[in-house]
Amino acid sequence: MRIGIDISTLSKQAGGINKYILNLVKHLSLIDSKNEYFLYAHKKIGLEPGLEKANFVMRESKNTHRVLWMQSELPSALKRDKINVVHSPCYIAPLLSGVPKVLTVHDMTSSLFPGNFTFKHTLIYSTLVPLSIRKAERIITDSESTRNDLVRITKVPAGKITTIHLGVDKEFFPVKDQEKLRAFREKYSLSGKFILNVGTLEPRKNITRLIQAFGLLKKNNKIEHKLVVAGSKGWLYDEIFDKVNELGLSDDVIFTGFVPDEDLPLLYNCADVFAFPSLYEGFGLPVLEAMACGIPVVASNNSSLTEISGADAAAVLVDPNSVEAIAEALHKVLSDGSFRQTLVNKGFQRAKLFNWEDTTRKTLAVYNEFEQN
Repeated sequence: MRIGIDISTLSKQAGGINKYILNLVKHLSLIDSKNEYFLYAHKKIGLEPGLEKANFVMRESKNTHRVLWMQSELPSALKRDKINVVHSPCYIAPLLSGVPKVLTVHDMTSSLFPGNFTFKHTLIYSTLVPLSIRKAERIITDSESTRNDLVRITKVPAGKITTIHLGVDKEFFPVKDQEKLRAFREKYSLSGKFILNVGTLEPRKNITRLIQAFGLLKKNNKIEHKLVVAGSKGWLYDEIFDKVNELGLSDDVIFTGFVPDEDLPLLYNCADVFAFPSLYEGFGLPVLEAMACGIPVVASNNSSLTEISGADAAAVLVDPNSVEAIAEALHKVLSDGSFRQTLVNKGFQRAKLFNWEDTTRKTLAVYNEFEQN
C-alpha cells in the first residue's frame, strides 16, 4: 500500500502538533517496512537522521503558501504517486483529491473559543476545517474529549472517528545528574526555585491568570519561587506581558522563548511544580512530559486534561477561571511534601501508559483499513 502523509507544518520550532508528526513518521519507519510512505511538503524540510528508509520518499515543492499548495499541487502529486490513502495530520486536507483521506483533528478550540484567534486563523478554521472534516473518510482525535466535542459541534458520525492518544518521548525522565542540571540552568540563566509553564503564548493557555495566581503567592505566601514561562510567541499575547508589568513582577516572571526539544526534559527537571491552567486542550502533552520527569502537576479540570490525569488523579485539577484556585493548588504542592510526593509517584506511573509506538500502531491500523485487496 502507498500511504501519503502531509508533513508541511514541520518547522524548527516544533510544537505539540509537529511532535506528533515527527514521532509518527519516526515510529512508522521503525515498525513498518511493508508499506511505502510518501512525505509531502510545500517547502524544503530537513528530517532527522535515520528516517532515510527505502520505503520512505520525500516530495518537496517550492510553493511559499502552504494552503494553496495543499489544495492545488498536492492532489496532482497524490494521483501521480498512486497513493492509496493520504493522512493530513493538522486539521485540513486536500479537498479536491480523489484519494481516501485520514484527517487528524487535535481539538475544537476554534469553535469553542473563536475570539482567541486572529482573522487569518478564523478564516481557515471556519471554512477549510469543516470542509475537511466532511470530506475525510476517517478522522483521528487525540482524546475522547475532542472526539465528543467534534461529534457535538459538527454532527459528524461517531463511527467515523478513532481516538488515539499521543505518547511521551523516552527522553523525558527524572534527571539525577546535578552537573547536567547546573549547566542547563546556566545556559538559560535560571537560578533558584521556580514554577514552570510550557506552551505557545496565546489566550487559550490562560497564562494571564497564572501570572495573577503567582502574584497572589508572592504577596500572601511570600514564596521564593520565580515563574518560568517557556514557549514561542503565538498570537494575541500582549496582555500577558502587560499583566506582568501591571503587577510589578518583571523580576520574578521569566520568559525563555522557544526551548528546543533536547533541552525540554532538563527544563522540567529543574522545576518544583508544573502549572498548566489551560482553558481547553485537545490533549495536553506537556502535562505528561512533566509527569514523566517526576514533576508534580497542577492543571485545569476541563477538556482532555481530566482524561489525561486519569481516575487516580495524577494531577491537581483546578478551575482555570479562578485565580484563587490556581494559587491555592500551587501553594499546597509547594508546601506539603507528602502530598507532593504522592503526586510525583502517581504522575510518573500515569505517564508510562502513553507511548509513541502505541500511537503509531493504532494509526497504522487506520491506514490499513484502506488496503486494496
